[in-house]
Amino acid sequence: MKTIEVQTRPDGSRCVACPLQARDVPVEECGRCSRGFVVTESDKPEALVICPPKEQAVVGDIMSRKVVAVHPDLLIERLILLLIDEGLSAVTVVDEHKKPIGVVSKTDLVFDDYEWAELRDEAISLRRVGLGGGEEDSDLYVRELLQSRTVKDIMSGEPITISTHAAVTDVAKLMYENGVHECPVVDIEGELVGMVTTMDVVRWVAR
Repeated sequence: MKTIEVQTRPDGSRCVACPLQARDVPVEECGRCSRGFVVTESDKPEALVICPPKEQAVVGDIMSRKVVAVHPDLLIERLILLLIDEGLSAVTVVDEHKKPIGVVSKTDLVFDDYEWAELRDEAISLRRVGLGGGEEDSDLYVRELLQSRTVKDIMSGEPITISTHAAVTDVAKLMYENGVHECPVVDIEGELVGMVTTMDVVRWVAR
């Protein structure tokens, strides 16, 4: 494992000598590849990024880069339709800086005395009305909840995230220890860049 010092050029720009690309890379690009670098600055020790050897698979090698994320102010009605249309069981909640702040799943949608199927039917009913269909009989209480509550009201906070540079074995252990089947992947700045699931790990093992 090699440590690379950040260098300041005469023009004031900052870069690192990337061992994978065999060239100088601007600091703002550092950490955006799948493997990252071991980079450290004397005044910013927290900027250390782990870079595993080439032969070791990392999360960035197996994760899905197509990520569906929502903001906390999204109406529950819209959330349900999103989960239906995309065939998802859960989505990551991000703030205005694209940093994960929570996770919302189908389980979170089961509140009070109503089950997922009932909420789904109500959401589909609302979509039909919005598309010009006729008004259907429905529970006004459920309808009010769907159109007034937001993701912020039901989401689970403190999501378990993993770095793109972490070893696949590390994310497998993380998911096992926390009993989760998917984990948001973040870059060096903490922004959401992908999603890794237990199936991704299984495919890697199979290969």
